[in-house]
Amino acid sequence: MHDFHDIMGATFHPAEENNLQPLKDSAAILLERAKTWQKSVVPEGYNGAITQPILEQLVKECKAIKKSSRRKKTGC
Repeated sequence: MHDFHDIMGATFHPAEENNLQPLKDSAAILLERAKTWQKSVVPEGYNGAITQPILEQLVKECKAIKKSSRRKKTGC
């Protein structure tokens, strides 16, 4: 979770100010860390039945970001 949050903070906070370059540059890392978080053990005190669908959606959205950033870089 913390690894994902670190990269998210470095990418999404600039995006709030319309600076999308950090997000484009780090889209693959963002997806990798989201997948790692999804595969990790749910910490004690958290409900895995609630957490897992949220993490599935997070991975899905990170895939879309990566795909979009790749399309913009190649001009396709």
